[in-house]
Amino acid sequence: MRLKLAIIFLSSILVLALVAAFVYVAPGVGTTNSADRDVELALAPVAPGDWPMLGRDVGRTSFNPDERTLNAANIDNLVPRWRAIINPKGIPAGSAPSVANGRVYIGGSAPTGPNFFAFEASSGAPVWQVSLGYAPTDCSAEGIEVGIGSTAAISGSIVVVGGGDAAYYGLDAGTGATLWRDPLDVGPSGFAWASPLLAHGRAYYGASSHCDNPSVRGEVRSVDLDSGRRVSRRFVVPEGKAGGGVWHAPTLSPGGRTLVVATGEDYEGYDGPLNRALVSLDALSLDVIQANQQGALNADQDWGSTPVIFSDSRGRTLVAASHKEGAIRVYLMESISAGPIWARHENAAIAMTPAYDPTFGQGGTLFFEGYKDQGNWLYAVDPATGTDRWTPVPLPNYTLGNMAIANGIIFLNLNGVLHVYDEHTGTLLRAVEPEDAGPSWTGPAVAHGFVYWTSGAYLNAWSLPGPVTNAPKP
Repeated sequence: MRLKLAIIFLSSILVLALVAAFVYVAPGVGTTNSADRDVELALAPVAPGDWPMLGRDVGRTSFNPDERTLNAANIDNLVPRWRAIINPKGIPAGSAPSVANGRVYIGGSAPTGPNFFAFEASSGAPVWQVSLGYAPTDCSAEGIEVGIGSTAAISGSIVVVGGGDAAYYGLDAGTGATLWRDPLDVGPSGFAWASPLLAHGRAYYGASSHCDNPSVRGEVRSVDLDSGRRVSRRFVVPEGKAGGGVWHAPTLSPGGRTLVVATGEDYEGYDGPLNRALVSLDALSLDVIQANQQGALNADQDWGSTPVIFSDSRGRTLVAASHKEGAIRVYLMESISAGPIWARHENAAIAMTPAYDPTFGQGGTLFFEGYKDQGNWLYAVDPATGTDRWTPVPLPNYTLGNMAIANGIIFLNLNGVLHVYDEHTGTLLRAVEPEDAGPSWTGPAVAHGFVYWTSGAYLNAWSLPGPVTNAPKP
């Protein structure tokens, strides 16, 4: 009898384990079951008011819900607080500011010497600077120099960022000391474009090439956050092939179970199912869950932006990204393979991540940039349908990287000049041209009453006048 009861008990445990395994392998994205909540506890926390990674959060929404100091009524009062040289030749880097624990972290474009920096967020006082390798001198026939291409992500005492030497670094946030270095090992043309994502005690990033010269074998990789030890990897193309570079940042679902990446080019005619595709992966194993391929073969039509994950008025979890052939496409997270539920063909800006504010409009609002009639335009649309919230707004210049949304206002770094728009109407509230303005390839960060953005040689920090009372201390 005891043996029988023991067998029944063990069988029950086995059944429960199998059920749990099934749920884990094929999760219902966006659910709130207990397993999903357990995974969510492992996500890297974002301190209130900070902007610690590209797009501010793991969904890459570029929305700061905790900003209450800056608003449409006082934005005219913004004044410069400090600036720092990070691009000594005035050549923009591909690294945007990240703000965490009272400090700002950013990469620059120095060809020698220090090229990654930490500053006091409120005063601009230098904290430390280090050298993280250097990119090749030119990126195309035009001789574009790129410097650091990755935006840092911070979790607790660790900063993770891609260096200029085709490697990712884990740095001590307080001192800049190297804790670990993980080379991409994809050949001499590899480059660390992707901005990392930190979750589950891991750092996630992609492998891609320096301007497809030549292409490398695309990959998504996770490493242990503390040691840099490689934990899991997923190649985009088979061994012996190249292409499918992951040069945009990975994005994570609300429950933490599903990673989404946008992959790059086909190469030498290879047209695998994960090339030029929006791909969802199990966040722990990196097993492929679903994929949807878009764009023509041999036309350099890879995905053109980091994905953003959001919801709509029906409570659905959605994911969107822009594509090089001109469309922004929106998918249901649980059925990416079925194709987009809507698309807007507005020549969506390449290398510009869409943004999402859950507080404006029923179901929130999705924002993106497009190009038409020889000009750039800002769009605000219903995330469920893609219909306009307001008439698209013409922009005086292009923007790259990300926009920032906080407290009803939109911040855009339009080639070094900060433009501020009313979120509810699209009305331009102010254009801020800093001293010694110059070109920029990255977006702004808004945190604790400050706006940080790059322009030419400088990282700029502006806030309202008066004593700084709301910036956290390191």
